[in-house]
Amino acid sequence: VLNRSNWHLSSDCKVSQSSIMPGRSGVTKYGPHVQSEESVVSFTPQLPPTPDDTTYNVDLDNMDCTSTYTALSYFVREWKRAGGRNPTFIPKTVITKLFYALEQKQVDISSVDSIPYDAEDLHECLVLLARIQNKGASPDGDDRAFSILELVEDTLVDRRHKPHFYDIGEYVEVLGPSMMWRLEQIKNVLKTYDDDGVTPIYIYETAVDHELKEDEMRWPKEALIRIFGYGPWIWQEWACLRLENKLSFSKGLNTDFEFFDISGYAKELWNVWYLDDRNQTFRDLFDRVGDSGQEQLLRHIMAPFDLMEDVISNKDDRWEIEDAGVSIFTYVSLLGSGFLDGFIVFMLQLCMPIFLFSYYNSLNEDENIAVGTREMLFAVLSYYLFKVSRDVWANFRRVVGISEEVYSKIQSLRKNVWDNGNDSLAQSLGFIFDQFMNTGYICYLYLFNMWILFNVTDPFEILGSVIFFEFLFDLDEELANSIWFDQGQRFLKAGLVGLILQQTVQQEHSYTRENYFVKVAQEGLFSDDDMKELCRKCDEAKIPEGQAFLGSNEPDEIMQLLVMEERVSQLRCMDSKTSLQHIYGKKPRVYFSGFFASDSPMFERHANLRAWTQWEKLLFLFETPNLVPENYEAGTKLVYDGLDTRVSILSEERRWESVGVSKGRRFWRGFFDVLAFREYSGRDFGPTYKWRTWRIFITRMLHGYLSWTSHVIQLLFPFATLAALVMVFLQNPSTGKNVYCYLHQGTCEFDREHYFKP
Repeated sequence: VLNRSNWHLSSDCKVSQSSIMPGRSGVTKYGPHVQSEESVVSFTPQLPPTPDDTTYNVDLDNMDCTSTYTALSYFVREWKRAGGRNPTFIPKTVITKLFYALEQKQVDISSVDSIPYDAEDLHECLVLLARIQNKGASPDGDDRAFSILELVEDTLVDRRHKPHFYDIGEYVEVLGPSMMWRLEQIKNVLKTYDDDGVTPIYIYETAVDHELKEDEMRWPKEALIRIFGYGPWIWQEWACLRLENKLSFSKGLNTDFEFFDISGYAKELWNVWYLDDRNQTFRDLFDRVGDSGQEQLLRHIMAPFDLMEDVISNKDDRWEIEDAGVSIFTYVSLLGSGFLDGFIVFMLQLCMPIFLFSYYNSLNEDENIAVGTREMLFAVLSYYLFKVSRDVWANFRRVVGISEEVYSKIQSLRKNVWDNGNDSLAQSLGFIFDQFMNTGYICYLYLFNMWILFNVTDPFEILGSVIFFEFLFDLDEELANSIWFDQGQRFLKAGLVGLILQQTVQQEHSYTRENYFVKVAQEGLFSDDDMKELCRKCDEAKIPEGQAFLGSNEPDEIMQLLVMEERVSQLRCMDSKTSLQHIYGKKPRVYFSGFFASDSPMFERHANLRAWTQWEKLLFLFETPNLVPENYEAGTKLVYDGLDTRVSILSEERRWESVGVSKGRRFWRGFFDVLAFREYSGRDFGPTYKWRTWRIFITRMLHGYLSWTSHVIQLLFPFATLAALVMVFLQNPSTGKNVYCYLHQGTCEFDREHYFKP
C-alpha cells in the first residue's frame, strides 16, 4: 500500500468487485472505482494452502541418507516434485514428520560438514535444516511437559555408528557442580577438535548448560527402569557394599583403595549377577536390546564406580585434590574423625578476635591519631569494598556447591548425603561447622576487623591488622595443607570414596524391609499391587522384616556370588582349612584420628548392612518388565501399536519442573528458601527411628540457624563496608565535626586543620 510516498505491507485489505456487485460508480485519481456496502469484502491474506497430504507423496522410507546434505536435498527435490512450496513455508506438521524420519534413520541434523558451498539448492537445504533443528530444540508446547514414552522410545537406538552419541531434542541427565543428575534437553551440538587438530570432539548445550561432554551426560534413569526393571539398581547397592568390604586403607595390600581396580571389580560383579541361572529373564532381555541399549544401562549403573576412579586417579584433570583448598573442618565433615585438631583450630579462630576486642576496647582515649591514618583506613576499606566483598561472595557460592571448582564438588557430594540424612552424628557436626566457618564466620571476622580499624591510630598498625586477619581466615586451610597432616591427601580421597558409597547405598533407608521398600517404590515407580507381590516373594524367600532385614555383619565365607579370584581364594581356604584372613591378610582398622571421637574405621561405615545371605536373595526377586517385544530388532526405535495398553500408560503427560532451571536460578531459589526457613520443609530424611530422631532434629536446627545468619550477613556485608567507607570522611551536619574523629572522642586535634573543617 502506498501511503505518504512510502510503500508498506498491510493485512487489512478491501476488495471492490464492480463487475459483479451493483453500486455507485465514480472516478478516482487512479481510475474508475465502484463502492458499495455490499461489495466491500474484508479479508486477511493467506498463503496458498499446502495440504499435509503432500508429504505422503514424498517417499521418506527410501530417502537417501548417505549424509545430512543428501537427505535434505532429496526431501527438497521430492517435495517440489509433489507440488510443495519453498522450505520456508512448509507446515510444521510436515517438519515434524521429517524430523522423526531423520531421527529414525540416524541422520545427524546438527552437522553441516557434508553440505557443499556450491550446491544449487544450498539455501533451501539450510532453511530446511534450521527448521528441523528448531523443531528438535524447541518442540511444540512446554519443554517441561512431556510423556515417559518420549524418553523410552529412543533409549535402545544404536548410536555407535554416529559421529556423536546424543542428538538435538533428546532428553538426557546432566551431571553439574551439584553432583546430582538432573534432566535437561539438548538444544545444540557443537563440533570442535582435539589438540592435534584432527580428532573431532562434540560439545553439547542445553538451555542452561554449556560445553558438556558425553561422559557428563547419560540416558534418563526413569526410562531405563521402565525397560530393564529395578534389579540393576539393587545390584548397584549390593556391589557398593561388596566393594567397601573389599577395600582397605593400607599401602602394600592389593586391596588398598588407590591400588585396587574399582571399575574392573564392579564389572566382574556384574557378570556374576548377570550370568546367574536365577537371572535368565533379565539376561534374555539384556541380550535382546543390543549393544547400544546395554551400554546405556551400564553407563548408568557404573557411574558411582567410575566417579570413584576419577577422584582417585584424576585421569581427566577434573579432581585436582591437591589444589582444592579444603579446610580441617572438611576432613571432619567427610570422615567423622579428627575432632581434636578441628576443636583446636576452632578455638584459635574464636579466641584471637576476642583477645583483640579486649585490647582495643581498653585503649587510652587521649592517644592522638597519627598523620595518614585516615588515608590508610580509606584505602583498606576501598580494598574491602571492591575486592573482598566479591571474594566473600565467590567463596560463598563455592561452599554452597554452585561453582565448578573441586572444593565446590566436594561440598556438593557432602550436601547430598546431608540432605538424605545418611550421615552420622560426627559427620553432621563436622558439616555444620565446615559450612559456617567458611561462609558466615568470614563475614563476621571482616566486620570485626573494620571495627578494629576504626580504633587504630597508626597506619602501619592498620596494615598489620589486615595481614593478621588474612592469616586468621586461612588458618584452617593452612593446617589441612601441612605435610604432616595428610600426606598425599590419602585420607581425603578415601573420604570422598566413602561419601560416594554413602550417597549410593542410602543406609538410613535400609534398616527395615518396610522402609527399604518405600524407597524402592518411589524410585522404581511400583504400584501398590506390585509392592504386595514383592512382599509376598520376600516372605516366600524367608527374607525377614524389621532390623533383621539387612542389618547384620555376616562373614565373607558364606558369600555365594563370587568373582573368579574370590572363588580361587575360597577354594584355597577350604584346601588349607584356614580362614580368608589367612589368605588375604587381616583388613586393618584405620582411623583418621584416634583422639576425640571417631565414629567408624576407614571403609567400615556400612559394616552393619553386610547381610550377604539376604542380599543374594533380594537380587533376584524383582520382575523384568515386558516393555521390549520379543520380536524387537536390536538397535531400533521402540514403536508400539496404538492399541497397546503400554502406550496409554507411557503417553500420560507429566511435568518436570527441574528442566531448564539455570544454575543461578537454582542458587537463588535455595538462597531464599534458607532466608524463609523453607530449607527443610517437606524434606524426607528417611525412617524416623527413635534413636535418630533427636539427632536429625538437633543437627538440622543448629545448621538452619547458622545457615540463616550466614546468608543474612552475606547480603549485608557489601552495604556495611560501603557505610564504613563513607564514615571515614563524612561530617555531621549539625556539629560540623567528622564522624571518624567523633568516634575517637576528639583525639583528632593533631591533624584537624589538615583534614576537616572546624
